[in-house]
Amino acid sequence: MGFWFAWAVSVWAQPLEHRGIWLHPEQFRTPQECERSIERMAAAGLNIAYPLVWYWGGTAYYRSDLCPMPEGL
Repeated sequence: MGFWFAWAVSVWAQPLEHRGIWLHPEQFRTPQECERSIERMAAAGLNIAYPLVWYWGGTAYYRSDLCPMPEGL
């Protein structure tokens, strides 16, 4: 094996402290709303965002053949 393989398997992953929240669909309907939510999270010391994309059993905020998008998106 090469040097880079040996180096890669010898480096241990550093633990990451997760301080995050779920982002509900109302918080990221537009790029501006998403940016505002991320800025507020950063100001509060949070470092992880979990976007909720399956909401109340059937709302998708991405194109999907299985789950309809809300009107107006």
